[in-house]
Amino acid sequence: ASEPLNRFLETEFASDAAMQEFLYWDEQGWDWQFYGPLLRAAYDGSVPVTAGNISLETVRAVYGAPTPVAIADIFDAETMAKLNSDIDESHCGMLPESQFPPMVRVQQTRDFTMAKNLRVPDGMAVLLAGNYHVRHDLGVPNYLLAGDVQLERKDIVSLALLEVVADENEPARYLEQFGAQPAYDYIWFTPAVSDEDYCDSLR
Repeated sequence: ASEPLNRFLETEFASDAAMQEFLYWDEQGWDWQFYGPLLRAAYDGSVPVTAGNISLETVRAVYGAPTPVAIADIFDAETMAKLNSDIDESHCGMLPESQFPPMVRVQQTRDFTMAKNLRVPDGMAVLLAGNYHVRHDLGVPNYLLAGDVQLERKDIVSLALLEVVADENEPARYLEQFGAQPAYDYIWFTPAVSDEDYCDSLR
């Protein structure tokens, strides 16, 4: 929630549990073991923390509305086709094609909003987001560049956390899933959380 974050640095916390309660932390989808130390470091260093994503209410509004002018011309037709294809793949090919445009619109609005909230007058800003959001070819960096003519590609550094696939030990093979334009500057390989094929359970 953005409102508690506005008062984050001026609030005293007796424990991490108190910080979680203050932030209405959702442990279900956001493991405090991963994110808690980052928030604690920001708090101890007096670094402002801002919510980047859009609310559920905004998602619903964007889903049924025309594409906003601010994001309509960000990508060419080929890239938009890639976004549609990825939406289809991420939903295991079970989503009606009529749902692709509104879901892409929501995805773009998320990235546009993250980029807007990431901008600071001077200095450095850090965005913690999913791998797709931080892609140079499809994600937030495009909206940062479109919104600031003085910003250059080299000013934006993207790091992805990629799960290692069993018996696949050649780093270059992991890059084959991306296009000609590098999606990330750095890749940090992590152990796989699960080898379950989630699409199989839906078919």
